[in-house]
Amino acid sequence: MTNQSRKPYPSTFNELVDQFNNLDVNNTDGLGNQCEHENNPYQGCKQIEYPLDEPISYGEDLFVVLKYKDNYYQTSFDEHEITGCMTQEVYEKHKDDFDEEISCAGEWIDVETEQLTNGTYSFTIPSFVQLVDQENDIEQEMVYLKEKDSKVVLEGLYGFNRKLLDEEGFTIESFYDG
Repeated sequence: MTNQSRKPYPSTFNELVDQFNNLDVNNTDGLGNQCEHENNPYQGCKQIEYPLDEPISYGEDLFVVLKYKDNYYQTSFDEHEITGCMTQEVYEKHKDDFDEEISCAGEWIDVETEQLTNGTYSFTIPSFVQLVDQENDIEQEMVYLKEKDSKVVLEGLYGFNRKLLDEEGFTIESFYDG
């Protein structure tokens, strides 16, 4: 599927809701080219991939809007970042998850492997925002979620492996640094 056949980003909140209400549930292409699908990462989740006008600094040319628990989330696309650290052991165990040739999550996470401090590497990921309806305009708000819900959103937006997110040696320190 090419970018030309993807849904355009909605211009109104009602259009966003309509796009999610009319997902093509038969589109189950799991090769990273899916335009839309349901129940990923969890039952009740819905995702739509939208093309970017130009690739962002993380190298991605698509981004996901995730519907989870009747709320909508997307990458913030601003200077705010999720910051954290992981042990060297966790990094080695999940090394493929950080390789953008192997995993879509690798395009979103920046791991500072040049500097090992107290046995950990620091990392950054773009922050995410909740999309809200403001008189039918799509507005973005910072949101703080419970840990379990944050992991679902990280998995849904960026394609992170849930086993990595659940590792004891993988720690998110801040969701809105910057």
